[in-house]
This record gives sequence, structure tokens and C-alpha cells, in this order.
Amino acid sequence: MPVTSWGLSDEYGRLVDKTGEARLEFFRTLGEPDEDVWFPIINPAFQGGPAWPTRPAWHRIRATSQTIVSSSGLSDPIDEFDGPNIGYGVETALATTDDIPDPLNASWLMELTQAISHQAAVDDKFYARAERFGSSFLALLAFPRNTKVGQIPPGPWDFSSECPFRA
Repeated sequence: MPVTSWGLSDEYGRLVDKTGEARLEFFRTLGEPDEDVWFPIINPAFQGGPAWPTRPAWHRIRATSQTIVSSSGLSDPIDEFDGPNIGYGVETALATTDDIPDPLNASWLMELTQAISHQAAVDDKFYARAERFGSSFLALLAFPRNTKVGQIPPGPWDFSSECPFRA
């Protein structure tokens, strides 16, 4: 099997490319992905951050009424495994109807998506939850800055119902 200058096989490179193409095809069902992919110049894994199957990256997807930022690489195949695989088996995506200005990397949406994506890279339960429940769900409630600790502002919050994602 031919090995590239990086030490990985050509077969693995083709598998990574096919995975990326399939992911981009899915992104197009959500809206129009930007041509640019956002990625850190230095891989966070080299600085004590979480390791991804290949390299961390994010896509902006422009939908009709919202902006979506999605991870792009958590589902890349892991090179240590023999044959095709789905990497960590998850990608993360966040959407907002807020106007997200350029550059994307300076936005709250990108920062939050990156944080959740990195958490998915270290938490092996994301995929396990999807296997068990058919999906994986992470809910974040953002309250105004002047909310006091222990105070929940009025809103449509219903914490009484059973949630299958609770521990």
C-alpha cells in the first residue's frame, strides 16, 4: 500500500476526501456552505487541546433565515483503525437568526460552536447517546447578564418533564 509523505496511505487520504465530500453534500441540504473552511493555524492537540480524527475545522452554512456553524472533521476516519470508520461519529452544529458579521472567527457563534465541538472530541458519550436514543441533544440556556445566581428568569422553561438525556 503506497504511503504519502505524511506517513498515511493513499487509501486513507481518499477515505478522508470522500467523507468530507459526503459531509459537504449534507451541509447543502441545510443551506449554502461558504467556500472557506475555518481552521486553527496550529492544531489545538499540539497545545494540550483535544485530538480530532484529522484536523479541527468549521463551516458556515447560510440558510434562508439563519446562520449555521458546523464542525467539520469529527466524523473523519481515524487513521489508527483498519478500514473505513466514522471517526468520533458526530458533528456539532449551532444555528441562530442573529446577524453574524464577518469575520466569522470573531463571532460568538463560532466561539460557542468550537467549544462544543472540542467537548465532543473528548466526550465519547456523544455517539453513545445517539446510538441509545436515536439522537444526541445538548441544550444551553442563556440568561441575561444581570440574572442573579439561583434565579431563573420567567420564560417557557419546563424542567418537569422527563428527558431521556438526563443522567
